[in-house]
Amino acid sequence: FFTNDEFCIVGINGWKAIEAELAEIQATNPQLEVKVRHLLKGMLGKAGQDMSSGFRNLNSFFLFFNSITLLTLAPLASLPDLAGPMLFSADKDAFKDMRQVLKQYFTEEGGKDALRSFAFDVGVVSADSLSMYYINAAEQNYMTPMFRKGTDYFFRYTGLEGFTMFSRVFATGMARQFLVRAADAAKKGDRVKAEQLRGLNVTPEQIDAWVAEGKIISNKHQRVKEAIAQFVDESIVRPNAAERPGWANNPYFAMVWQLKSFYYAYGKNIMGGLGRLAKTKAGQENMTAGVAPLIMGAVLLAPLTMIGLELSLIHISEPTRPERIAYAGVCVKKKRGGGGGGGGGGGGG
Repeated sequence: FFTNDEFCIVGINGWKAIEAELAEIQATNPQLEVKVRHLLKGMLGKAGQDMSSGFRNLNSFFLFFNSITLLTLAPLASLPDLAGPMLFSADKDAFKDMRQVLKQYFTEEGGKDALRSFAFDVGVVSADSLSMYYINAAEQNYMTPMFRKGTDYFFRYTGLEGFTMFSRVFATGMARQFLVRAADAAKKGDRVKAEQLRGLNVTPEQIDAWVAEGKIISNKHQRVKEAIAQFVDESIVRPNAAERPGWANNPYFAMVWQLKSFYYAYGKNIMGGLGRLAKTKAGQENMTAGVAPLIMGAVLLAPLTMIGLELSLIHISEPTRPERIAYAGVCVKKKRGGGGGGGGGGGGG
């Protein structure tokens, strides 16, 4: 354990910092320390270490089965995620930011690689498999290597990994545009943008210093880097162990919470963030301004949700389309044949 003086002077971090904090809690409330330690174990994937090999194999199978049966069309169902970065600011300038980011990604030479490199520097994407965005680290630790590898291949085959990469790179570009725009607005007296920057724990002066040095991500601009990462995590659904009850991080409940976590993350980050922004605008400006983000949310989310649903239904029905077309043809022929007989009878009469 470390004293408060050691913690402050030496600058302890990592697991040592956690132990130092737990030691402080234990000194005043031992029972609370036990609960906090248990929660931390769950978040770090250290809970349920007494799981038997048989149950681990069974758990791994059902996690893999969940993925291949319920996440096959996840890229289509995830289309509304693309609205998240725009809803973070929920103003008309968000559409300009979107056009600029998409233009850079799809049309400018080297733009795609530049955006990806920027996202890697921020740390919102990595070279490792992105399956961890759909299966919590605590759950992956208790999957056998075979099922974990199978899950990785599945996410690549269905396009889920590629879509997740794109959505987070897109959100990173939107974050960069938003910070510059919000800093300028805050300096001009925009209280809503100033409040949003405070929520990201960054100041207009820190953003200006970062812009002056070419918007390069480095340790010198750590606060800006963390603000961009926070923007991405709050605008793109990425369930994590902190966004569900502590007991749900136990791997024995992994099969249930693997997908249920998405409801918690979406409610907390997307819908919750939209509600908080509406409340901020209503308080800083007026009720009309407060309603605007909610309307924008409906305008953006409803079409994307409908498109995703329609595409998924088309994809599901595709294998049976030939049979349905053939069946329709038989029905038409029968109807024409019946109509012809009736016409002949009428003519005979």
